[in-house]
Amino acid sequence: MPFSAPPRTLSPVTPTRARLALAALCVAAATGCSANVAATADASTTSTRAYLSFERSAREGEPASARAHASARFVRVQAGADEAMAARLVGADLPLPALETCAPLASLGEDGMPLATLGPVDLIDAGEVALETAEGRDTLAVRAFPDVVDLVSGVVYTTRDGAALGWGAPGALRLRAAGSWQIPAIALDVEAPAAPASARVGERALDDAAAVVAGEAVRLSWEAGSGTDSIYIDVTSPASGLRCAVRDTGETQLPAEAFPPSGDATVALHRVRRASHAQGSLPIEVRFDAAVTGVVRVEPGL
Repeated sequence: MPFSAPPRTLSPVTPTRARLALAALCVAAATGCSANVAATADASTTSTRAYLSFERSAREGEPASARAHASARFVRVQAGADEAMAARLVGADLPLPALETCAPLASLGEDGMPLATLGPVDLIDAGEVALETAEGRDTLAVRAFPDVVDLVSGVVYTTRDGAALGWGAPGALRLRAAGSWQIPAIALDVEAPAAPASARVGERALDDAAAVVAGEAVRLSWEAGSGTDSIYIDVTSPASGLRCAVRDTGETQLPAEAFPPSGDATVALHRVRRASHAQGSLPIEVRFDAAVTGVVRVEPGL
């Protein structure tokens, strides 16, 4: 059946990671970075890369609680510019500590960026962008990316309703972009991973009112993956937040300082899959992030 796209309207993009990227930009600008931007260059002096991200989170043992989000960014920079910096600037990266280490969430991505060397960053129009699964098709909304100091301009594609997104189950997913005068049409098939299963805190299931003792390291376990994916864990409470990056071996030890002295902490166990693809001359970076979460009670130590 032919697909009839709804009218394309622009609204401000509001995801948290985009706000963090813009905050880092403002900090860098305040410390003396120059953001003077030359006129947009032609295609012979620019490079374009697509960034696709798919995120899903559910409470352990409660599949009906699942929420999902997908986004697509088509980023054009001047030839020779730092593409990793551009991806970070537009919220397309995932800040992680070094493997087998932990870092406070507040510290990730805090360092400034040398924006004066980057030049203009364009988030270009790729036409209608949609996700297709066995359950159906979702068309992504087109949202204007907020312009800061005349450095970034353009649009980001995001899901409208996280609860309705059909990619939640592991398996095949196709992304289609109609294309525009700036970018070719895309039809890309990718494989979504499963979220970590059978997550346990010590000897208790993550969904079973798990409790830990303040001041002690905590064993976290799950069913190991294929070995090609990676794991990160966020432990958050009203007073603190820690992120740890580990291998997908099925077990790790969380440091005692990950948890508050008392009260509740939320543990989110994420499986991340990254893949690089290409459609013609267009590089495409894909990231899946599938998570299970649970609330852990922290009991005072002896």
